[in-house]
Amino acid sequence: MKVLVTGFEPFGGVEGNPSEDVLPLLPDALGPIQIVKQVLPVAFVDSGWQIAAALTEERPDLVLCLGLKSGAMALELERIAINLDDAYMPDNAGDQPRERPILPHGPDGIFSPLPLKRMQRAIQSTGVPAQLSNSAGTYVCNHVFYVALATARELSPPPPVGFIHLPLTPQLALSRYDRPSMTLEDMRRGLVAALATAIDAL
Repeated sequence: MKVLVTGFEPFGGVEGNPSEDVLPLLPDALGPIQIVKQVLPVAFVDSGWQIAAALTEERPDLVLCLGLKSGAMALELERIAINLDDAYMPDNAGDQPRERPILPHGPDGIFSPLPLKRMQRAIQSTGVPAQLSNSAGTYVCNHVFYVALATARELSPPPPVGFIHLPLTPQLALSRYDRPSMTLEDMRRGLVAALATAIDAL
């Protein structure tokens, strides 16, 4: 079995991105389950085709995408991706879509099939704060989440897909006017618990 975990490069003038920085800290396997890691660009078009290609080529049994949410106080497990790109600032390629559907004929929203409440409890049992979120936004994180969910539906069997937003690290938080933060070690511990719970549900 195989799990695909993705993160993002830095964006928006922030010098790092914990969703990228935490990837090397995650294990390469959980028991017999291989963990494949990939960093995606913060660009609507490129991130979309790259996550779709990764699902098609890797054929993972589970997909967990990670992203940064400045201001988050916990690991935020996203329930739904919506079919909308509406950027508050340009992406790293200079693209700033306004009220643009991700897939013109796709559903308005797609829910994650992962056992999110169980994953939340598993994270909390490690001492790491976690909460459910009903909006992944309308920026590149939501774009990747939606494309991954839509692509998974075309595969047989369709792998379950989830998305977790991460807080800033303490170092990055200081550069962003003392916003909430979490250490990479806490993120790693919480993510391993979430992954183990998701794998157990397969």
